[in-house]
Amino acid sequence: MKNKLTIAVIVLIVASAFRLLPHPHNVAPVAAIALFGGSVISNRLLKFLLPLGVLLLSDTLVNGLLYNMPFNPFYDGWYVQYICYALIVVLGMFVQHNKAKTILAGSLAASILFFLATNLAVWLSGMVGYPMNMEGLTACYTAAIPFFINSMAGDLMFSSLLFGVFAYVTNKQQITQIITQ
Repeated sequence: MKNKLTIAVIVLIVASAFRLLPHPHNVAPVAAIALFGGSVISNRLLKFLLPLGVLLLSDTLVNGLLYNMPFNPFYDGWYVQYICYALIVVLGMFVQHNKAKTILAGSLAASILFFLATNLAVWLSGMVGYPMNMEGLTACYTAAIPFFINSMAGDLMFSSLLFGVFAYVTNKQQITQIITQ
């Protein structure tokens, strides 16, 4: 339904704007945007283009406006993060957007996927100085736990918000259409 796509696009854009507001570290709607897009958007190409596009745009704005960096979304490790976002879109394809259990499971899985993949990439890059052995990898993951907790809290909160707003607006719209017919 075209109306649902319009609502989904508005939800994605508004959610990405939250990244520009003050917030605790790693409490952001990024994974929720990818999960939501994968679940709600029916067109296979748009499932990826819309969430990744709004994330790319918001990364550009966040870097330029908040961190006084060039308006460039391509920072160290950006490709690892975007591969994770694309995988979270795929994960979203298995989330039933009207079922709280699948939204919760998808949000937790997205948090865990992002944590494991990005911290592995940090360790493999050697830039942080962890030894290239099991102890170094363990130290890298251990140091990232506080960020993971914030990310998971943000993912759960924003997933609930995005899916909840979408359900509310689309159900209200359907009820209004039934009443006016």
